[in-house]
Amino acid sequence: MGDVTDLEVYTKAMSLARQVYDDVATWEPFDQWTLGNQLVKAADSIAANLTEGYGRFTARERIRFLYIA
Repeated sequence: MGDVTDLEVYTKAMSLARQVYDDVATWEPFDQWTLGNQLVKAADSIAANLTEGYGRFTARERIRFLYIA
């Protein structure tokens, strides 16, 4: 089993997170603080959950984190 960064889905999740961050950075401050903050956290959590699940020992645990992602 290789590294999580070798997975295409992880690469796409990181790309999405970067795009969301860059887009939200152009918004007005109030919009960034309200909706933007939630969007950035949600986008970041995809790759974070993939990474967390990848490091689990059982298939059941890994699948749980994939569903969360």
